[in-house]
Amino acid sequence: MNQLIKICSIIYRLVLVLIVPANLLGNLLAAIAGHNRNFSWVDYLMFGYLLLTAILLTLYYKIKKRQAKHTGFLFYVVSGLVFMSIVFQLYQLYDIFFICRCFSPEENVFTVAIFIFLIISSIVFIGLIKKHKYISLNKRH
Repeated sequence: MNQLIKICSIIYRLVLVLIVPANLLGNLLAAIAGHNRNFSWVDYLMFGYLLLTAILLTLYYKIKKRQAKHTGFLFYVVSGLVFMSIVFQLYQLYDIFFICRCFSPEENVFTVAIFIFLIISSIVFIGLIKKHKYISLNKRH
C-alpha cells in the first residue's frame, strides 16, 4: 500500500507540474494561429495553485518524523489543496455526465483521464491522512 501511495504521489505531482507548460503551449499555439488571448487572473491563479500544491506536497513528504512539530499546519494546507482538487474533478465529471451530456469519443477519453486523476488524487489524500496519523502517533511517544 505504501508503494502505491508513493507512486500515486509522484504521478500526481508530475501531472500538476506538467499542466503548466501544457497550458502555456496551448496558448502559444492559439496565438500562432492568430487567436490571441491574454492570460486572465484565473490562469495565474491556476498556475499558482498547481505549483503551490506540488511544492507543498513535496515538502510534506520530505519532512522526517523528528521534525513532526512542523507538519500540523502543512498537513492541513496540503490536505485542503488536494481536497479542492478532488472536489473540482468531481464537479468536472458531474458536468460532463449530467449537465453537458457529452458522450462523443473525444469526450470519453477526457472523462477517463479525469476519472483516473480523481483516483490518483484520492489515493494521495488517503496517503496524506495515513502519514499524518502515523506521525501524530509517534510524536506522542
